[in-house]
Amino acid sequence: MAHLAELTGRLTPDERTAIAAALPALARIVDLNRRRTGEHDARHET
Repeated sequence: MAHLAELTGRLTPDERTAIAAALPALARIVDLNRRRTGEHDARHET
């Protein structure tokens, strides 16, 4: 599997901007899905 740096090097500036704009929404979807399924994410522990 290609590394993220390698993949982002192949993207146009517009594609990188679009992905960066979508990341917060994707993170929210993952968070909501984890809550719905009861999966625990230890990264949020204090």
